[in-house]
Amino acid sequence: MAVTEDRFYVPRGGSTGAPAVSFDMFSSLLKPLHRDVWWLLLCALMLVAVVVWAAVRFNHVRAESAQTLREMSWGSCLLSSFMTLVCQSWVRTPDSLAARTAVLSGWLLGVLIYQNYTAILISYLTVDDRTQTHQQSTGVLRSA
Repeated sequence: MAVTEDRFYVPRGGSTGAPAVSFDMFSSLLKPLHRDVWWLLLCALMLVAVVVWAAVRFNHVRAESAQTLREMSWGSCLLSSFMTLVCQSWVRTPDSLAARTAVLSGWLLGVLIYQNYTAILISYLTVDDRTQTHQQSTGVLRSA
């Protein structure tokens, strides 16, 4: 029997089958990394945005084009630095070496955080109870 169309069944009229959206549902995505890591990441993204914005503004006479200068506002730099965290490309790459170095360092930071978060999240979702696993590994070491 050939399938000719896909169908998605979504329950209607309340929360009969779908979980209720709550703050705890979204806060669980923050658990794999410690709170200090998230604050440090936020500060690093702000720093990358400030450095790129300053490099574009102060190098505009020598290295940046007028279009780059127009498009690289403070909000654009902040949004672009966040986009590196979610592995998106910059809308416009600056022309100067200093700004490109800042963009590259922000991109490398984004790749490292993305890989680290993904690995920790997978291990966090795989293990049901960490204390039980620790007790089991301690028992294995004692029996050896």
